[in-house]
Amino acid sequence: MIETNLPNYQMVGQGNPKNTTVLFFQDPACRANDSLALYLQQQKYHVIRITKQYKDPLGLLNQDHPKLRGEEGLLILDQLQKKYTIQTIAASGIEVHSIAGWFVNTHISEAYLFPYYPNSLADHLRMCMITGEKYLVDLKPTDSAAEFYELLQSSENPSGRLGNYSYRYYKSIWNLQPKRDLTPYRGEVHYEVLP
Repeated sequence: MIETNLPNYQMVGQGNPKNTTVLFFQDPACRANDSLALYLQQQKYHVIRITKQYKDPLGLLNQDHPKLRGEEGLLILDQLQKKYTIQTIAASGIEVHSIAGWFVNTHISEAYLFPYYPNSLADHLRMCMITGEKYLVDLKPTDSAAEFYELLQSSENPSGRLGNYSYRYYKSIWNLQPKRDLTPYRGEVHYEVLP
């Protein structure tokens, strides 16, 4: 365990701490987290697995927002770079949206991103409505893709949660496309959609 003063965060180091460190912001529901961490270790990284999980459901509903997670990500980077050599960042699932907006303005030179879908959440939901495929399977949604789409498209602020994220969080990211938005970034981006 690695200590942090930020609430709701758990950080665990994995691999040789003498190697360059990658900060791996993981979606807690993502089934591929263990294999992704192992893959990063095989790339000769010391992996710090970072997970945010709200213990209080009201905290999740009232405080969850990509901008707040971005501010917290910068604080985590600032805290950990005092002890580790960090030049790489990684994220799985929905966490890709949490890091894509802030790490580009840091010294991070390489990113490994493993999202659930190739473009935006809105595009993913529309495709699922057309094909009948399930959406965000790892998060175990109870609404249909059409119902979730309508909820996010509504002008009202939705209340509720799916996985470790509030509906308001999804509403704020649903048209963002991390791969497209990172095109001006000068570092190297490895972008692989999870199966």
